[in-house]
Amino acid sequence: MYRQMSRGNTEPEKVEVCGSMPYRKLAVRNVKRQMRSYLIYFMTVALTVAFMFAMNNIIYGSELQEKARRSQDLASLLQGLTVFISFVVAFVLSYATSFMLKLRKREFGTYLTLGMTRRDILKIFLGETVLICMAALAAGIFLGLFVYQCFMAVMMKLLDAAFTFSPYSLQGLVRTIVLVAGLFLVSAAGSAVYLKRVRIYSLIHGEKKVERAVRHPFLWALLALLFLAGLLYSGFQFYGEILHTIETGSSDISGVVSCIGIFTVSLVMFHIAFARGGISFLQRSRHFAARGTNTFVLRQLSSSLGSNSVMLGVLASLLAFAVIGANLSFIQKNVEEEELRRDFPYDIIYTGRLEGDGFAQGTEGPSMEEAEQLLRNYLDIKEKHSYTLYTDGGHTFYQHVDWGMDWDVGTGPHDSYMTLSDFNAYIAPLGYEPVKLDHEFFVLAGDVSWKQVDWSEIKVVRNGETYHWTEAPKQEYRIFNYLLFVVVVPDEAVQGMTAEQEIVSYELEPGSFDDRSIAAAEQAVTYSVYTEYMGERFEERRCDYFFRESSKQERNEQMAVFVVGALYLAAVFLLMAMAILALKTLSQIGEDRKRYQILMRLGVGRREQSRALFWQTFTFFLVPFLIPVFLCIPTAVIGGQILELCDMGNLTGTLYTISGSVAGVMTIVYILYYLAAYLIAKREVIG
Repeated sequence: MYRQMSRGNTEPEKVEVCGSMPYRKLAVRNVKRQMRSYLIYFMTVALTVAFMFAMNNIIYGSELQEKARRSQDLASLLQGLTVFISFVVAFVLSYATSFMLKLRKREFGTYLTLGMTRRDILKIFLGETVLICMAALAAGIFLGLFVYQCFMAVMMKLLDAAFTFSPYSLQGLVRTIVLVAGLFLVSAAGSAVYLKRVRIYSLIHGEKKVERAVRHPFLWALLALLFLAGLLYSGFQFYGEILHTIETGSSDISGVVSCIGIFTVSLVMFHIAFARGGISFLQRSRHFAARGTNTFVLRQLSSSLGSNSVMLGVLASLLAFAVIGANLSFIQKNVEEEELRRDFPYDIIYTGRLEGDGFAQGTEGPSMEEAEQLLRNYLDIKEKHSYTLYTDGGHTFYQHVDWGMDWDVGTGPHDSYMTLSDFNAYIAPLGYEPVKLDHEFFVLAGDVSWKQVDWSEIKVVRNGETYHWTEAPKQEYRIFNYLLFVVVVPDEAVQGMTAEQEIVSYELEPGSFDDRSIAAAEQAVTYSVYTEYMGERFEERRCDYFFRESSKQERNEQMAVFVVGALYLAAVFLLMAMAILALKTLSQIGEDRKRYQILMRLGVGRREQSRALFWQTFTFFLVPFLIPVFLCIPTAVIGGQILELCDMGNLTGTLYTISGSVAGVMTIVYILYYLAAYLIAKREVIG
């Protein structure tokens, strides 16, 4: 076909006489011929479409609306995440399309030389892109049918709901098609600009590059070590900032943000310095470079790593945050489950008649007897336990901490005391042994920062008796989830104190309630409180009962979005990073083919060539992947230390399992992409 075109009039205007049909046929033929080169591109787009289709079905499907109370808020969060990922995918697809153009620039230069116009070439390339888009869209939607069910299984598990086959959403399908079409339009626009401006000479001879030796390789090697030290420093500093935040209860996270910034900059700069200095340093090692084809491989790596050092650093950052996000999502899920168990050891907790501090029940709500009857209309109560909190009106314990030093005697919350008998009655149904005190007291703290306080200097003097501090028993529960701490004293110590609050815990019959009955019971005991401010009257809804199932549902909804969103983000980031590495490897095939032909003429056999190509491509893939995947280890270690500090050491084993699973999945994806890129490169370069 090319010869027929060249034998006729080669003027661009008259090539149009061929009509549009030959270009469509040419596009179809090119796709078939270039299928090996397009395989990575096609595979990445299809998988990305599958994840987008699954996420859009979650957002617009009926399952989320039925299972989650705050479905609109959750859908909005997932929509925002999808928009953000769409920008990332659009950038990567444009990047990938440019690789495909560069891979075939000599072919397009030949077309121009034979008389085609740039518009004709653009038609051919866009035709190929449309074919790939349609095929990837169809394959991605087919694969997305299964990915969606997997996502819904995870979502229903997190929402603590039974999983059944989830129906698909027509709106989700339409949105996916529109979104993918928009992404391809963006990438096509970039291709059009490139083909419009590039010169024929650049297309035909653009592969010829002048390699420049790296200047000051030892300096770059030292910088690589310096930025590696920066990575280690940011990790240790991050751990210290997290511990400080937990121990002090501080809300200032500026130190944590600074550590993340240092980590990101150090990671990018380490890869730039290593790419420029590490390989050059090895090239100067006569003992290493003299072995086999090592010199040839090092020269290849020096060229590819040096010209792509910034890209490798950015990809390493994406992979690092994908690893950290995936780990944290599962870790946070396990932590939330443990915190729920500790915050709500009983199904329902009632708190009433607390003097001051904003917890007063008032006269607007039902009495405890009336509220209990309302509860029994919806729930089967198995057991009921009552406790009392006392106060002497003092602030001794609150003023013992730094931030309570400025309180006056008449201001701030009162210290709360609980008798030992009530405490033992509280923990006995939870399976704990009763505690004994001999002129002693202990403090049950509500969070980690209060557990770090040294209470040994305080003495409780009551009714002529002095009580000394003793260490609290191991606590895998919270005494009451709204109090900072409670002081447990012998029964006789509360004589003369004021009973300030009545506490009742309820255990429900297992299997006798569901989300609807809990919601109805909570609504029944919720009442309105009216307050006046600046002449206006405001209504506030208040409930004196804490329901474990309600808190569980709210936490599950938040974690469902967090975990599924993190998995979605991590999967797309991983696919995009691997695709860029693979396509960048394939875009250098033209240069590699010439150099390996020279290697063959020098007497190097096919086996040695394959080995050299393997180490060249494997190292190129490994450089941005190695540090992120190994981040699973410090992530697990730091997470384990934090869990120990929070008295959740029982979750450490699960944490290591999660980190190992994340590393395993990433490694599998890495191997699949690498093998695909290597086999294609081997076929094209060595034959």
